[in-house]
Amino acid sequence: MQLLKISLVVSLTLIFIGCSTVESPIQSADIATVEVPSPTVEGVIELKASQNSPTLAAPTIAPVPTPTSVQVATHLPDPTITPSPTATPTSAPPPKPRIAGSVQFEVDVETVVSEAELSEQGFERINSPALLRLKDGRYRLYLQSRVDTSERGVSEHYIISSISSNGVDWTLEPGPRIISGGESDIDSESGEPEVFLGMDDKYYMAYTGRFKGINPEGKEENMHRVVFAESNDGLEWNKLGIHFSDPTNRNDFASSADVHVIDDLYVMYYTSAQSIYRALSEDGLTWVRDGRIQAGHDSSTVIVGNTYYMFCKMPEHLVLKNPGKKRQPEERETDSIMMTTSNDGINWSNNYYKVKARDSNGDKIPRTMMENPGAIVLQDGSLRLFLSVGRGGNIYSLKPVEPLPLE
Repeated sequence: MQLLKISLVVSLTLIFIGCSTVESPIQSADIATVEVPSPTVEGVIELKASQNSPTLAAPTIAPVPTPTSVQVATHLPDPTITPSPTATPTSAPPPKPRIAGSVQFEVDVETVVSEAELSEQGFERINSPALLRLKDGRYRLYLQSRVDTSERGVSEHYIISSISSNGVDWTLEPGPRIISGGESDIDSESGEPEVFLGMDDKYYMAYTGRFKGINPEGKEENMHRVVFAESNDGLEWNKLGIHFSDPTNRNDFASSADVHVIDDLYVMYYTSAQSIYRALSEDGLTWVRDGRIQAGHDSSTVIVGNTYYMFCKMPEHLVLKNPGKKRQPEERETDSIMMTTSNDGINWSNNYYKVKARDSNGDKIPRTMMENPGAIVLQDGSLRLFLSVGRGGNIYSLKPVEPLPLE
């Protein structure tokens, strides 16, 4: 950890020399793109803020109300950033995954958000659960929701929330937390929320923004960035006009943030190309890429006792001894929910455990039905794992039925 912090301090010192006018990640209204090659990291991630952002209009879907004080993060073209050819990662390449066993879960809450609640507010399919324990002791569940608008031939994307006093009984809250931007915005589609309490005692959201861009082959493709917003209460959110991308990955791809504060550092795990990467920050604004840590994607990390547990999706060819019949190029590979461990939240074991689950009737939930893990530890110290089930049709809350492995 000391090596990580020393490397991060050196990189951030170079960054701050070149941008001394930026006072804080929250108060600064105009943040310039910074390009600083570092001899100790693979690349420095650019962060941008748009100026004179227009006010976001209310959604057209009644009766969803428009949240107050929402700012639009206007998309600006990403600059070309070439990492130093002499740069070396600060962490060793990840070891090959090893299937060490399995962990059994059972359904604790079978329907976290009902179809009736969604329909009443004009929302439809939900997935990508993310959880936060608020400062007042309550729990808030954030979800990506989509509304199909057939007359336009597109879908509207929102981030919504549900509230609970005990982590078991949930009530959908009125209105969206985040509304997607316009076609020219970096978050023209918004989803995959991650919410955390910053060291300045404010709440922050790191969600995935998608927009149409041109790939290296000259074709139009969805681009993915991690976009940031802030809140004083976790309910009303302001977009910061700041995003994170990884220029060492194809299309500068970065999505599915998983952010934690560890030893006075912000540690962000994010996804690109079916792999999980790590970035570090001292202020939550200026991030330094710290390399690829393991296979998998869409992670969610919690600490139970003295052990960190990361849940993620993993491609079946890395999980199964016999992945099955040969798949046609257009066929989608099926992922499995896996779990791995760490003693410090930084260095992770290559031992992976298959997550198995049974519903309220005791029947096995097929692995192909479980997606997008989101985990939280309740006040009593018990773990809850939230999963999208049936491609956005429902959210399960599950609890382990046996002790979790320590290694």
